[in-house]
Amino acid sequence: MKNREEYLPLFVTISALLYLLEGAIPKPFPWFKLGLSNVITIIAIYYFDFKFIIKLVFFRVITGALITATLFTPTFFLSLSGGIFSAIGMFLFYNFFRNNISTIGISLIGAEIHIITQLFIVYLFIIKDKSIFSLLPVLMSISFFTGIVIGYISYKVVNKLTILHFPFR
Repeated sequence: MKNREEYLPLFVTISALLYLLEGAIPKPFPWFKLGLSNVITIIAIYYFDFKFIIKLVFFRVITGALITATLFTPTFFLSLSGGIFSAIGMFLFYNFFRNNISTIGISLIGAEIHIITQLFIVYLFIIKDKSIFSLLPVLMSISFFTGIVIGYISYKVVNKLTILHFPFR
C-alpha cells in the first residue's frame, strides 16, 4: 500500500474485531471494558497523522455500534466522545513528548481522558447530578490499570512492527 489512507479499512477492521473479542471476555462489572481496540489507536498514533487517527476512532465506534445494535444510543455517544477526546489527548501527548513518553504513558493519558470525558457526558446529558463525580477516583483507578495493560500490549506490537520495518516509521 502506497497511500496511508489505504490502511484505514484494515485498521478499522482489526479494531472492530478486537472490540468484538473483548465483548466475549467475562467482565467483573457490566460496564467494565479493557479497551482492546485502543491498541490499534495507539499503534496508529505512531505511524499516521491526526486526520487518520480521528477517522479510525470514528469508524471504529460506528462499526462497533452497528455490530452491537447500539447506534445512536447513550452507549454510542459515550463511546464516541470518550474515543475522540482520548485519541486527541494521546496524539497530542505523543507529538509533544515523543522522545519522553512510552506507549504505556500514551495509553494512560488516553484511558484517563476517556473516563473523565464519559463521566462528564453522563453528567451533562443523563444524570445531571454533581455527585456522579464522586465515582471519579474509583473509575480513574480502574482506567489506570487498563491503561497499563493496553499500553504494554501496544508496546509489544509497536516493537514488532518496528522490527518488521512497517512502512511509515
